Amino acid sequence: MTRGDIMQLLVRPVQKGDWRAVLRVESTVTNPWDIEDHRDFLRQKRNATYVVTDGEALFGFVSVTVMPTHVLVERLAVVAEARKLGVGRGLLDSLEEFYVTPKRRQMQAVVSEYDLGTQLFFKACGWKCVKTTRWADEVDEYLFVRNFP
Repeated sequence: MTRGDIMQLLVRPVQKGDWRAVLRVESTVTNPWDIEDHRDFLRQKRNATYVVTDGEALFGFVSVTVMPTHVLVERLAVVAEARKLGVGRGLLDSLEEFYVTPKRRQMQAVVSEYDLGTQLFFKACGWKCVKTTRWADEVDEYLFVRNFP
C-alpha cells in the first residue's frame, strides 16, 4: 500500500463478516478487546464501529461513542503495513465528516501513558493533550482533544 492508494479506501460501518479482520488488527494494540468486548460496546446506545477497507482487505477500524457535545474515540487501530500512510488520519477525518455539527464541535480520546505511539499519532493529527488523570495504583491516562471552529 502506498499513500496514493489511500484515496481508494472506503470508511463504512463494521459488518458481520469484518470481525475476524477487526480482531486481528485489535490484537496489535495495548489491552486488546475480544469479540465479546466489541459486542458489549456496540449494544450500548450511541456507540459505533467503522472500518477502513479497499473492498477486499481491512486496514483498520475505529470505535466511537457519540455524545451530544463531542465524539469520544474509544478504539483506533491500523494494520502495521498501513501505518504512517494516512489511514488513521483518514479514519479521524471521516469521523469529522460523520459527526461534527454546530452543536458537536469536539472529538476526544483517552490514551494510556504507556501507549506512546498513539500519543504521538494524535499529536501529529493536531490534537492537544488537555488533561492527565493520575490513578493511585494504575496507569495514568491522557485526554487528547480536537476542537472544530
